[in-house]
Amino acid sequence: MLKFFKIHIFVFFFSNFLYSQSANPIIISLIEFGESFQKLNISELENVSGLSNNSRFNPSMVNQYADKITRYLNQQGYLYARIDKIAYTFSSDSASVKVNVIGMPGKIVLVGKIEVASDSLSSILYQNLFTVREFDPYSELSIENDLTQMLSYAADSGFVFAKVRVTDMDIRKEENDFFADINIHISEGKRIFIDRVELNGNDYTKENVILRELPTGVGRQYSKSTIEQIPQQLMRLGIFKNVKTPAMLIGKNGEYILSLEIEEGNATTFDGVVGFIPENKTSSKTKSGGFFTGLVDISFRNLFGTARSFDVHWEKPDRDSENFFLRYTEPWLLGYPFDISGSLERTVRDSTYIEWKGGVQTRWRYNRNFSIVSSLQRQVVLPDSFANVNLRLVRYEQMNLEVGLVYDTRDYAINPRKGIYLGNSYTFGLKNNFGPGFLLREDNIKTNEQIELLKLNFKWFYELFHNQVLAIQLTGNQVKGNRLQLTDFVWFGGAKTLRGYRENQFRGDLTAWMNLEYRFLLGRNSRIFLFNDWGAYHFKDSQTEIEEILPGYGIGLRLNTGLGIMAVDFGLGKGDDFSQAKIHFGLINRF
Repeated sequence: MLKFFKIHIFVFFFSNFLYSQSANPIIISLIEFGESFQKLNISELENVSGLSNNSRFNPSMVNQYADKITRYLNQQGYLYARIDKIAYTFSSDSASVKVNVIGMPGKIVLVGKIEVASDSLSSILYQNLFTVREFDPYSELSIENDLTQMLSYAADSGFVFAKVRVTDMDIRKEENDFFADINIHISEGKRIFIDRVELNGNDYTKENVILRELPTGVGRQYSKSTIEQIPQQLMRLGIFKNVKTPAMLIGKNGEYILSLEIEEGNATTFDGVVGFIPENKTSSKTKSGGFFTGLVDISFRNLFGTARSFDVHWEKPDRDSENFFLRYTEPWLLGYPFDISGSLERTVRDSTYIEWKGGVQTRWRYNRNFSIVSSLQRQVVLPDSFANVNLRLVRYEQMNLEVGLVYDTRDYAINPRKGIYLGNSYTFGLKNNFGPGFLLREDNIKTNEQIELLKLNFKWFYELFHNQVLAIQLTGNQVKGNRLQLTDFVWFGGAKTLRGYRENQFRGDLTAWMNLEYRFLLGRNSRIFLFNDWGAYHFKDSQTEIEEILPGYGIGLRLNTGLGIMAVDFGLGKGDDFSQAKIHFGLINRF
């Protein structure tokens, strides 16, 4: 009976002790490691163990603390490390505790000789992959990483089912040092060649459209790194919602099947943007009511499942301007990675002139990331009589030849986490001025002129932290010619260039802008971001010369909804207050 009573008293007091500990956590007031640990990084030992000054202490986790320290020391090469005891002493009020770690790290073990034996590939090639070198501290984690690299190299060489193991590890003592000699054997097995490619999920897209984009195929040797490129390569077509990394399967007859699973996307896109420009209150003479601007992009990117595309663009940047654009693209002309497009464009600028452009564009995909682009274009500009007299604009036609290079490593063009986009081009134009006659005579304008245009576009994306991406975009343009008129300049400003300003608010012969964004990714197609835009330009005509720097900043949102990707940008420009902010709305819809 007395024993039973004592047990109940113990349970009662122990339960109350646990309750008091959960209500008032014990804080470490001092942590000490034994003298043998002083040659090591004590702060690192505290971090990995969870024992540090002013941190919480749980007596029931003493063994876990010791195990963490031992594992860390083993990873640093102290294979003979041991923790004998973690002693602790409570303060008088049990609110704090002093902790003393007792043990010894032992002698560090260094990497000795590494011998690699293989069945097929050269063992020297495997040894060259090793990052661990003789006399390095022995680290099991580093050696495992090197073994993984060996398997990846074997898989890239066609040996998908290769196996590697450490056959022997002998620790020897040489003078005052310990060395671990390691023997490794890799069995590559049979080299694999692809017998068949199996596609799943392409209900609309034709098989040959997918197969021609693959960096491998039937009869080709299996390569792990090449296979891993396939999802990104196919997603660049813009016609799929998702592509999984292909799997290598073995068929009933022993054939090797590359199985690719695809999720079709509705490749027709609708992009609608609406903007509102507030009322101009600068003076009673120029006062005008606010007005809407708009943009509509419709793109059919997979006509009849063939990856052919047809694009329609309409834009009204201000009250008196308009732009309309059509383009058709034929991919893989005659079975080669050579795309050809035909386009037609009509522009009305401030009701002063109408501009027509018609041309042919080509793109040769040299490899997965690198393309060569070119175009041949005919341009006709027809100013009205007011522009002839007051703006001195001539009527002309111009033939333009453009060549350029594109380098693109972005992982996902709509919402990239990493990668680089670099595009540059050079355009040479021959202009034929054909009227009106009085303007050619009065201004002594030559009938034939030359014009040059240089373009540069750079984009860089880097994931600083999980789902946090830094995006930097740089754009530059330069126009050269003996006599530049309004129609020759580069126009910029608005939703796709400087978001704190009106659409095409500025023009110049030398223009540049930079878009800085810090993005918080909310999903595959969604993000919220802060932006800071900077623009600069030079403009000169017969009467004025302007050089100006244009700052802008704001916040933006891209949100994947049931209707599509909703885009909202709120931007402020130079000298703007909140009442003068530019708000751009957009919707990218796949239906």
